[in-house]
Amino acid sequence: MDELESLIGENVCEIDSKIIKSLESIGFKVAILEYKYKNCGQRYPIHPFKLDIIDYNNVISFDELIYFRKIFIFWHFKGQITDIEVFDITSDMENLKADYDLIAGKIKNG
Repeated sequence: MDELESLIGENVCEIDSKIIKSLESIGFKVAILEYKYKNCGQRYPIHPFKLDIIDYNNVISFDELIYFRKIFIFWHFKGQITDIEVFDITSDMENLKADYDLIAGKIKNG
């Protein structure tokens, strides 16, 4: 974790594919998110973050699509990494599965 924490203050370009592959190999989804602040002071990502995309021509199972339970987030502001965070999606799995079932069902039914 020290190696990852040492990236704070560095340019976002320092996050190389080796770091991403290492995190993914231990079950993390990696997100590199630029952020802004709301008026209340809470940060939020500038661009929407998608957990994954369902291929309408080749629908795979939910467990294959959402193989991870944690997201490792590199937060950056104007290209400078300011924070890292691990976000656990375990409590959201029921809702994610319901959304997946709805979308997959609509695809199957045309």
